[in-house]
Amino acid sequence: MFAIIPILLEVIFVLLKPQELYEGLTVIKPLYTLPALILLGFMFDAGRFGLGANQMKPAPYLPFALAFFGWCMLSVMLHAPAQLSAEGILFGTSILMSLSIAHCMQSWRLYEIAGATILALTLLLSFVGTHQANAPFRCHWIDPLDRTVQHYDGHPCSGPEAESECIKEDDDHEKTWACEHAGLMGTASVAGRIRFRGNLEDPNELSLTVAIGLPFAFALFQKKKTALRLLLAGGSFALVASCVFFSQSRGGQLVLLVVLGTYFVRRFGWKAGVVAGALAAVPLLILASMTGRSSSEAEGSSAERIECLQIGLDLVRHSPLMGIGKGQFGEYHFLTAHNSYVLAAAETGLLGFLAWSSVLYLAVKIPLSALRALDKQQGPEADRARAWATALLASMLGAVVGSFFLSFSFHAILWIYIGFAGAFAGALQKQLPDWRVRLSAKEIGVIAAADVALLSAIFVYTRLRPGG
Repeated sequence: MFAIIPILLEVIFVLLKPQELYEGLTVIKPLYTLPALILLGFMFDAGRFGLGANQMKPAPYLPFALAFFGWCMLSVMLHAPAQLSAEGILFGTSILMSLSIAHCMQSWRLYEIAGATILALTLLLSFVGTHQANAPFRCHWIDPLDRTVQHYDGHPCSGPEAESECIKEDDDHEKTWACEHAGLMGTASVAGRIRFRGNLEDPNELSLTVAIGLPFAFALFQKKKTALRLLLAGGSFALVASCVFFSQSRGGQLVLLVVLGTYFVRRFGWKAGVVAGALAAVPLLILASMTGRSSSEAEGSSAERIECLQIGLDLVRHSPLMGIGKGQFGEYHFLTAHNSYVLAAAETGLLGFLAWSSVLYLAVKIPLSALRALDKQQGPEADRARAWATALLASMLGAVVGSFFLSFSFHAILWIYIGFAGAFAGALQKQLPDWRVRLSAKEIGVIAAADVALLSAIFVYTRLRPGG
């Protein structure tokens, strides 16, 4: 209870990066003060609730998450010791948020407050993205030290191919210009594709983030079916779908289909759900083909991804046990892996990949196991738990699929949702004391085999694909 405010503030600072817009916020040093407040709040919560019926329940994936973090730090220590502090703070923030959410929000009231916050952030990001897509094109000059940063100039221009319209006679010849949509909160598009800032400066990451946040709107409606909540759910879908559409992200479109497909299957069963989901996907796919992204651009992006996968798999073969060290992929290629599974295996080795996969597996198993346990339960408490279990399952499945196309292994967004899985497990265990989620030795063996099979399949695909 004491930790919830700093946790939610940390989530806001991680997603929105307000300190980049308002320099006065840097005075409080959120990178250090908020984690410290979270730890302090966690200690108060543990002291208050450490005894009796309200005792904190350890998240089912806790040992695997801690093992993965420790293994990551060991890999950095061995391969790039000078970066240990930076990598520890960077990934440590994600782990801290994940575990604090998992252990400090193990009541339905706190869980719903956090869920409503995530939904509000999802809608804000979707609104900013949709507004940006319809904003006029303006000139921006690209920061020479960080080419992902664009500085707003204000002069009008006609489109992404018209950067020459921004060049002035008295310009520094080394200044590079871009003609992009000028959006709210200091945002700007890239090659005409909408995006946010900070951790979500990639259009694909923005698209995935809003898509997996959508189920929280559906859960609020399922919990209490009122006209106002129905309007919220419908409006949320429209806004999120609009943001995904304008992002021109094929991965984001797939994630949105997975999210909606989860609800179709839950509502109609596997066979009817697949048919209904396929029919519902038709208009979305038609819209996706109208995004304006050229086939040559999409093919070029695919070729880049194939190259990244090949390099990642070569790194796994070169260092299968310890990997090359967390955060070191950029030392071997100018792009990242664009695949969370290959990235985890390349940077942390097969053992680190197994620990990461086990965390992801448990985060999906928690809502699946909960839905089975709740099948025969009746009453408002069971209905509420089912609503949040379905939302969590849709979000996690979307994250699992989306992670295949993005370097999300260590991303704060993924670990925030893993934290929600742990919090859900704790809240439901208090409601159903006999319910547990465990990982057996057999399951660990199956996960290890699946990891090797997945990497082998990707290897074969990248070699057999034309141009691979």
